[in-house]
Amino acid sequence: MEDEIDILKGEKQDTMDEIQKNKDELERLKKLLQAKKDEIEQWENQMSGLEEQIDNLYDEMEKIEEEIQVKNEIIADLESRLNQLLNKKAPSRPKNQHYIPVKGDEVDEMLAEYINGFGSPVPWTRLSHSNYTYGSKKVNVKYMRQHLVIKVGGGSMMVEEFVANYEDIELAKMNYFNPGHQIKSQQPAELSGLTKQQKVMIARGVSPRGIGANGSPAKDAMKRNSNAMAALSAMKVDK
Repeated sequence: MEDEIDILKGEKQDTMDEIQKNKDELERLKKLLQAKKDEIEQWENQMSGLEEQIDNLYDEMEKIEEEIQVKNEIIADLESRLNQLLNKKAPSRPKNQHYIPVKGDEVDEMLAEYINGFGSPVPWTRLSHSNYTYGSKKVNVKYMRQHLVIKVGGGSMMVEEFVANYEDIELAKMNYFNPGHQIKSQQPAELSGLTKQQKVMIARGVSPRGIGANGSPAKDAMKRNSNAMAALSAMKVDK
């Protein structure tokens, strides 16, 4: 009987030990669970903070997208204006005539050398040997004593004098019939304020200071011009 009691006491102690062991394990698991809960709560707090940051970033992105949209509209408007400006035909600028002479025609070759060397906004057109149009004006051109001489009307003049005399007239005609393409004279800017007579005198080699109010050159200018006038007179005699 006592042996059975001892056995039961031993089993009871084993059971009590097992219960205590399970209690200790349960307590450990509770602590572990609490630690995991605390960790989860910490992660949840971090996630909440991240979600708030994400919301803020989305708000900033919306603002940026709105700004981009406004700027895109501004850019599109500017591009449209630029395209309109680029598609507008710029007013044509006068180009100096590039004259190709008839080979073997001395007059035409020398006239081409003059045109291509000095430029001419008024076109020269060859009609036949020595016969041309300067703009709308018919002229006869001779090459005498190494000078181009223009016969127009009842007189003759060197090509420089002829251009100084008639370029403005022919340009005015061209601009009148082509109002959308204003062509300007190729003469130097310092000649723009002079009268036609003064331009003619300069073409003859006279200083504009020597030209009086009535257009006649002063004595010193006449001396400087004597050689040119003598050459022109000699050309007329040769006729």
